[in-house]
Amino acid sequence: KTLPVLNQGACLHLAESLKGSRSVNQAVSLITTTSPSYPIMASIELARALLEEKGAALLDQALDYAAQFRQKARSLGGLKCYREELLGVPGVKGLDGLKILIGTGKTGLTGYELDRILREKYQIQVEIADNKYILAMFSIFHQKQDWDYFYQALRQIAQTVAVAGPAEPEMVALPPYPEVVLSPRQAFKNPVKRMPLKECRGKLAGEMVAAYPPGIPCLLPGELITAAVQNYLEYLQQTGARLQGPEDISLRHLSILDV
Repeated sequence: KTLPVLNQGACLHLAESLKGSRSVNQAVSLITTTSPSYPIMASIELARALLEEKGAALLDQALDYAAQFRQKARSLGGLKCYREELLGVPGVKGLDGLKILIGTGKTGLTGYELDRILREKYQIQVEIADNKYILAMFSIFHQKQDWDYFYQALRQIAQTVAVAGPAEPEMVALPPYPEVVLSPRQAFKNPVKRMPLKECRGKLAGEMVAAYPPGIPCLLPGELITAAVQNYLEYLQQTGARLQGPEDISLRHLSILDV
């Protein structure tokens, strides 16, 4: 994602000691194309050569910039830059030095709102956002002025929106998997109609709804819209979550099966 390679370019790295390398090669041959894109392959080779020649120095410099940023970020007021305190948290085994996790803390903002402000006012696009956090991803090619600009943007936002609002927006957990009443195939064959979200409880979904992150569908065609699912959808609507699947991404209306 962060190297100078054309989109869709990727490498599969195998350790020399891997005993199953022959099996991996056979598996790749089953799905690979016989007409690869030579511009993509050339960009991969250019990136490989760059890393071989300058990769270590560029990475060391980038990690130094990241350490300086995290040190300064202690003064961001209502925004919190997470550091080594995440180590030891269940599910956390290490930290990527070039990924910056910012919590909205006591600013009264959601992560979605902070994401929007950074994009619209400062032309900064973060990697992902949710109700409480944003995740910014840097590369070995970002310069010190890029890190400084990001810090100054966060600092200005923290100073502007520091309000005596709620400490953190209340979160609603991803609901249990709803009952599958019709298979996706059966659901696809049925007509759908639009209905206000607040009236959809007890109906069968006619489209998929997934918020990213985490990118896990909370509703699929043919599933029953339970009270828990409806509450979660209303929560996504209120927080401005980034959605995949629904025709109306504002979630004011939902497609349901007309059965």
